Amino acid sequence: MRSQPELQQLRQARRRQQLAIQIKPESEVFEAEQFPAECLAEADRLVLSASESQPGDSARIDLSHLRSFSIDDPCTVEIDDAISIEHSADGIHKIWIHVADPHRLIQPGGCLDLEAQRRASSIYLSHRLVPMFPIGLGSGPLSLSPGSKKAAISVAICLDQNSCIVGIDIVRSWVQITYALSYSDADELIELAPPQDADLAEINALLLNRRLWRQAQGALLMDQAEGRFIRMDGRPQLEITEPGFSRAMVAEAMLLAGAAVANWAKEHQLAMPFRCQAGNQSLAPDQLIELPAGAVRWAHQRLGLGRSRLQSEAAAHQALGLSAYLQWTSPIRRYNDLLAHRQWLTHQNLIEAEPLAKELINPLLDKLEQQSREVGQISKEDQRCCLLEWLESLKPKLVAQDGVMLRWLREDQNLALVRIEPWALELPARLRDPAGPGDLLKINVQEVDPARDLLHLKATIG
Repeated sequence: MRSQPELQQLRQARRRQQLAIQIKPESEVFEAEQFPAECLAEADRLVLSASESQPGDSARIDLSHLRSFSIDDPCTVEIDDAISIEHSADGIHKIWIHVADPHRLIQPGGCLDLEAQRRASSIYLSHRLVPMFPIGLGSGPLSLSPGSKKAAISVAICLDQNSCIVGIDIVRSWVQITYALSYSDADELIELAPPQDADLAEINALLLNRRLWRQAQGALLMDQAEGRFIRMDGRPQLEITEPGFSRAMVAEAMLLAGAAVANWAKEHQLAMPFRCQAGNQSLAPDQLIELPAGAVRWAHQRLGLGRSRLQSEAAAHQALGLSAYLQWTSPIRRYNDLLAHRQWLTHQNLIEAEPLAKELINPLLDKLEQQSREVGQISKEDQRCCLLEWLESLKPKLVAQDGVMLRWLREDQNLALVRIEPWALELPARLRDPAGPGDLLKINVQEVDPARDLLHLKATIG
């Protein structure tokens, strides 16, 4: 296993390599996404003053003694979160989820706050990052980067033997990252679980049980490889992310924090940007169980889900198997999370502002929901452009790909949603032969034209 200095050097080298590809100077971010000069000047001022004492710093709980792990893709520079475990003499384990605290520097209603609200979230395109905050701020003093104590809001959660939440504590804190890991590094540490460094394996075991608890509550769990395009030297390349221990663990930790804070807010009758979603509304359980397990069944379950929505009152998020949930762990990259932090901070009188009442927060949530959909559409269009360019470049070498029929899109036109396994992508294709969900296919690219946004796939039983 690599030593901590080796892991850190490897991570920094990967970041330097990826930053040249994904993050361009502000002058190169397309003009519509330029930060106003006032915001850039304020960001520069905050970067310079971040090392000075700020209001509330003296009251923070020092948690720097905990062994804390941040786990991200190598190219991630806005590091929002980290995890720890604390053991007590009575055998009770506390899972700590530490989240960056932008409100140490960002003033509600200031130019940076209003610009972040306008953007709604950072946008990760194939060739660049369009950040919610100026990158020097988001990757600098706001980020939970290793090397020094960092301001955070930390949530301590106790689970009972059934993985139900039985205790929660939320504090403003100081944390210091012990290990800044990539997912592959974290997988290695979990699998080896060395006796002198077993914290991550313990956290993984606790969160795996929590994941199984959510599954018993009806959560939709989808562990499958996913393809996504990035541009290298201007050319699109397909990257396939495989599921692994650490990705599932980090996702579960973030869901746990969101559920715990949502439960706390519900108990204290605090308006929050709760995220809610109705469960499967199309197929009965006996119909779902007849479908092949895995990608085919998941495709039908996703089809039947209601649209997730933001609202000021807690309600179930059935796709996650949670009675209440809010997004809490990405306040540098997502305004919903920043707003949730602000509601908690104002409720606790930790910053000078009043928490928003339901009638005031609802219009803002409607606006953020619309912006979120627009951001999602931008990302989808970017990925589709890359897909078409990538297929166009491969045309002379393209051969039939293995796939599986997931579900019908337009059965009367023989148009189906298929999963192309070698690419880990789900795409529409026309079937030449009679087929049904779960049938194995051979999929050919019939026609591709990036200039006309045209892609025709043909599939045969095979």
